[in-house]
Amino acid sequence: MSSPANPSANATQANDPLAMLSELADIKLDSTFGAVLLGTFLGLVLYGLGLHQAYRYARLYPEDAPLIKGLVSEPELLLAIRILRQNALDPSKVIAIVILETIHSVMNMHTCYYYLVTNFFNPIILPKRGVWSISFLPACASSIMIVSQIFFARRVYLIGAGYRYLVALAVLFLIGESAFSLAASIEANIVTGFDQFYGLTWLISACFAMAAAADFLLTGGLIVVLRRSRTGFKRTDNLIDILIIYAINTGMIIGFSNILSLTLAAAMPRNLIYVGVNIITAKLYANCFLAVLNSRKRLASRGMDIFDLNSVRAEALARVKERLEVPRADVLEQYNVPQVPDPEPPVIHVHVTTETVADGECVKSETGQDTEGIGLDSFSISV
Repeated sequence: MSSPANPSANATQANDPLAMLSELADIKLDSTFGAVLLGTFLGLVLYGLGLHQAYRYARLYPEDAPLIKGLVSEPELLLAIRILRQNALDPSKVIAIVILETIHSVMNMHTCYYYLVTNFFNPIILPKRGVWSISFLPACASSIMIVSQIFFARRVYLIGAGYRYLVALAVLFLIGESAFSLAASIEANIVTGFDQFYGLTWLISACFAMAAAADFLLTGGLIVVLRRSRTGFKRTDNLIDILIIYAINTGMIIGFSNILSLTLAAAMPRNLIYVGVNIITAKLYANCFLAVLNSRKRLASRGMDIFDLNSVRAEALARVKERLEVPRADVLEQYNVPQVPDPEPPVIHVHVTTETVADGECVKSETGQDTEGIGLDSFSISV
């Protein structure tokens, strides 16, 4: 972390118009606060979408566990094989996400208003210490990411013991992400002037790198599990393909967004374009998390078209408890742990055709029988 700026040097710079103009000459409004303004506009659109998804979640899943209700402050892909009942709206389930997203949106709007309205035609404000809202943006955005990623990590953790090392590594990246974002916010409140603020870019870049690594680890682990769940049956594999697409669309898009922010921060550290992209990324975390939560009923309905749940549920849940070492099946369902029920056993269809000749006429009769077993799909016997 960089040391605090020298107060006497700052006072001298503030009283020296030439030094101030020299610093202002390097600040381009389009690539600094113009980028933050555009990111805020798009972020508010995603904020409205997140409020809509939070409302739908409260209506569709009033019976989720209190832990998930408190974590509904961001976005995940949930695989369920039974449909949950619909009950009345319970607003307490969406308080966390509304608070986090609202604080983040208010901070973005305050930053734009402070620099572009309150201090319009007052460029002297730019070389001074940043306003509190822009200084705490890294910590606020990181809190949104962390809440979402903890949920994804919990889902992969429930898959089985073999994937918990992957989760442990992802958690280390999450801790690093939190540390770097907190350090960036603290330093942003200490430094004065854009020249010193630009020196903090490496902290923000490290935060983006940690977040991207955690995203790819957790999403990649989920995709591997789904691919290994293929059974060779077309309809079952089609459902798994849908789940993989959901995982890619929700997890990978966030990871690539973090990579884009990292690239912009490293390549163009003397502007705020990466800040605008990060504003959108924070909103994507919330929307992807809620989109996955709200997709449970739809995915479950597709599964019902493929599997007979009445005959599969007891066996599947018993297998889940034994293999995954998880005490409650409803926990697996709520955290969207991928579980594919066993396919129906192969059926041998025996088709017997007999021919008899009586009084010069040929009479045919057919009988059929289905038996369970392993081997040929069907064969026929002619007599």
